[in-house]
Amino acid sequence: MEQNITQTSRLAWLGTSQPLLVAYFPVNDPLVPLDLLQVYDAAGVDIVEMGLRASNPTHDGAIVAGSMLRATGTGAVSDAFEVARRVRGFKRPASAILFAYTEAPLQQAREEWREIEGLLCLGADQAARRLVMDRARAQGTRIVEFLPYAFDEADIARAVAAETYVMLHYSSGQTGLRDVLDPHLAPRLARLRAAGVRQPIVPGIGISTFDQARDAVQQGANGVVLGSKTILKAQEGRQALQDYLGQMREVLDHG
Repeated sequence: MEQNITQTSRLAWLGTSQPLLVAYFPVNDPLVPLDLLQVYDAAGVDIVEMGLRASNPTHDGAIVAGSMLRATGTGAVSDAFEVARRVRGFKRPASAILFAYTEAPLQQAREEWREIEGLLCLGADQAARRLVMDRARAQGTRIVEFLPYAFDEADIARAVAAETYVMLHYSSGQTGLRDVLDPHLAPRLARLRAAGVRQPIVPGIGISTFDQARDAVQQGANGVVLGSKTILKAQEGRQALQDYLGQMREVLDHG
């Protein structure tokens, strides 16, 4: 298996003063063609979150879950190889993170993790989740820590020890579209920083509007994660996705 990932590309998003734009891309979703990754590149997406097929995406709302359920492929790590390869070919530095549930195909992966820069792994079976993360980490894949909205001391400890950016639940509940601002984001971020979290903290789940992204950065977040709205815009077509991601990049950079 060809090894294309360098240490530089693995760390491309760390230590930057520019707000991070993390955008979801559904792997093998027949409604979202691969060539739309060109739009992500042109818009200045920093991290492409590659959503893998899942048969029971319990943490996701109708839009993301629907995409995962209709995706082709087997849900194996190798399904994401082509997306990861294209992201490594972006004109500007970018990274590809795999978002996946701990279903059987993921648990079988071993050397395949060499092709994946980072992993955000969800699943109710904590033993299976630890197994997947340990095997990924053994091949050099960095683990993205996810913190729930109401995080506790154990969650904070995970964030302090994070290997890359920390994804913070912006709005309670499943993924999906909301238009409200989180009034508690600033104190939640301050609590994490006071506890010693040094990696970028990037809110996601419930962020889709420009006002939400602007407010998140003003409150001290290091960027935003876009999911459901990205899928919808991709289904509308190239121009709609380009307008959305391009304007979001402008909002993050200039307010």
